[in-house]
Amino acid sequence: MNYKNKDNQEYVDVADRIQLFHEQYKDHSILTNVIQLNKYNDSKNMFALVQCQIQSPDRIIIATGHALEIEGSNDINKFSYLENAETSAVGRALGFLGIGSSKSIASKEEVKQAVSKQQVVEKKETVAKGKKLSSDAKKDLKEIDLSFIPALKEGKRTEASLKKLGKGLVGLGITKQVAMLIFNRYDQKGDWKTIANFYTTAGVKDIEDFITKVREN
Repeated sequence: MNYKNKDNQEYVDVADRIQLFHEQYKDHSILTNVIQLNKYNDSKNMFALVQCQIQSPDRIIIATGHALEIEGSNDINKFSYLENAETSAVGRALGFLGIGSSKSIASKEEVKQAVSKQQVVEKKETVAKGKKLSSDAKKDLKEIDLSFIPALKEGKRTEASLKKLGKGLVGLGITKQVAMLIFNRYDQKGDWKTIANFYTTAGVKDIEDFITKVREN
């Protein structure tokens, strides 16, 4: 039989599934077994692979479920990855037995974990994409002639050197409007306060770094 909880939710807590199981299969048993408990790849974290068997009174296996959890993969798994794997395995076995939802064998806990893992994956992908963009921008920058960036003289650039700098930036497609969009984020600490002051007093390496940031965007 298939069930939904009192709130008519599609996914049922494992605790609710267990309660329903004991109500409908009073003489049956839930047995769990740790299949593997070892280091996860080359990391310092452990992983647990747990199997759950649902057995009839005469010890015939009528449903099984497996679950793997990695230590530290989410907040729960920092301290209870083994217990979490066991709970998930039980939930899956009961789901295969038909207790939980007619649309999915996943329990409410598994759905939450899946969402959490997806968010971690998306965050890692975003970070990786950002690093690639930065790397590509720096790589491209090496192939660009930046000799137009005038050096400072007594801590400042002259009006003539500022015109040379501006002309070189425009040649890279970095107009005043484009630069202004990036500058406020670049100067979050307020070291230069205005882009005019930045162009006037920033070192050559600071200008190169700024160009990289603009090209990343």
